[in-house]
Amino acid sequence: MKFPVVRTEQDSLMILIKKLLTRKKKPLEKFNPLGVLFINKTPDTEAINQFKAMFNCAQIPVSYMFIVAFRYIAQLLVSSEIPSRLLGMIHLSSDFSIVNQHNWAQPCDIEVCIVSFTKTEKGITYLINTKFFQGGQLTLINENRFFERDVLYSGNLRKSGQGVAQVDIMAKKRFTPKMARGYAKVSKDYNPIHLNPWLAKLLGMKSAIMHGMYGLHWLLTQEGLVDFSVNQSINVQFNRPCYLPSNVLLTKYRDNDCYGLFSENLTDRFMKVSLT
Repeated sequence: MKFPVVRTEQDSLMILIKKLLTRKKKPLEKFNPLGVLFINKTPDTEAINQFKAMFNCAQIPVSYMFIVAFRYIAQLLVSSEIPSRLLGMIHLSSDFSIVNQHNWAQPCDIEVCIVSFTKTEKGITYLINTKFFQGGQLTLINENRFFERDVLYSGNLRKSGQGVAQVDIMAKKRFTPKMARGYAKVSKDYNPIHLNPWLAKLLGMKSAIMHGMYGLHWLLTQEGLVDFSVNQSINVQFNRPCYLPSNVLLTKYRDNDCYGLFSENLTDRFMKVSLT
């Protein structure tokens, strides 16, 4: 789908907050795809170093693209007129494609678009695409689906566990509220569902949950697991919420080339990742 992409400048934090508080909403029937383009955005060296320290990695995974783009995705959302509260949106999926090698130490152009929406009795799912360009070439693509629950829907959003998964355990880590706060500082994702149990309950969760992308970064930075070569694609499904604190298992499926993050008893899957 092609539609106009408007070149724009990065807003200050104060302007973003003002837009969030004063934004007007339109009915979904009046939705039109929209996109913005940010030119020559310089990398945040301090954030890159903090990320490497947090995940003990020398190589930056493609999932770091989401951290870089998050600020611009937020600006597009608060500038839009979609009928959403924005705070408390749930991340359903994230697909990454490496088209050409991306140099994280060099500036890039960033294009962010709200492409479409899907409405059901449960709520609204928005499709948001992000593209990175360097030297006039497309380097990375990230497609995300975000869900906002209908306040009138009273059923379950997630399916119950399907028994113990047939996987091999590769690593184990305890996800804590402190880790969530630390990741929020690195990613600039201060969504209250990750940081405060009381606010998370107001937004429909049982308690505070871990950022889904934190788990993906942890998985992708395991030594020897992923070779970030050109044309590598990563498909991520976020499943059950990971309530804090939780012991999390990184696993490899026995019957395919997929990986998963599970609860300690292997009955709740938080994430499934396929690499192609």
